[in-house]
Amino acid sequence: MKHPAIEQHAEPAAGGGIPWSAEAECALRGNIRRAWIEMWVGLLSFVFFAGMAFFLRNSWLWLLAVAFISYGVVCLYHLGLFREELGEEMRRGPRGEFFEGSGMLANKPRSTRNLTHFLLHPPSEESFYCPKCERVHAWFNAEWLPNYKREDLVNDATEEEIRSFCGDPGGGRYVILCPCGLGHFKLKQ
Repeated sequence: MKHPAIEQHAEPAAGGGIPWSAEAECALRGNIRRAWIEMWVGLLSFVFFAGMAFFLRNSWLWLLAVAFISYGVVCLYHLGLFREELGEEMRRGPRGEFFEGSGMLANKPRSTRNLTHFLLHPPSEESFYCPKCERVHAWFNAEWLPNYKREDLVNDATEEEIRSFCGDPGGGRYVILCPCGLGHFKLKQ
């Protein structure tokens, strides 16, 4: 049984709680494609039958034209509903602003590989200018990330065993992540 305080303050999942699955995404994309095609068929049929009704002065063709424009508008409405349900994936804008995402695609699992592009800086550099966010960053604000965790190694590991395990004993890098999403790093001198 869940604690009542946890249930009371539970946040809804991103995207309004619409679970993602490959089959559901494929079906929604198919519905969007079908609604898009049917909308254009309805609108172009309206233009055709309205033109025919105008030149032939036939009231039955006007009724047919109205039926096609009504069908096109209904398809446009369904297209909007399908696109809202599918939503958008989370992304970062050109200035670094973060967009959470919406609909089913907000819950789509994503690989975290290559999310941030990292730039290597010379070890002797004390500060640098980031051209993307147009700010100067100082390396004394950087975070040190070692290449390995000491607890991953055997307690009585020799220097040679550490070298064979990670290839760089005591190594690592200083890292700064800009608000713009660009990463900067430099190695020890």
